[in-house]
Amino acid sequence: MYECGVDGEGRPARDVRIMLLSAMSAAIAPLVLMILLVFRRLKPRVRFIFRHWNGRLQREIARWS
Repeated sequence: MYECGVDGEGRPARDVRIMLLSAMSAAIAPLVLMILLVFRRLKPRVRFIFRHWNGRLQREIARWS
């Protein structure tokens, strides 16, 4: 069936590896989608918090300089 060489064992192992990689990527895809959606929801909040702390830091630097 497979013509890989003398022992003929190289190709089936490669096929199993490709099948496992495909199954793992299909299982992880919904998780990646959910992480992206959460990041999109958190981005404005993080930006708001960073603006607040950036203002405090600038006031402290102005006070000490």
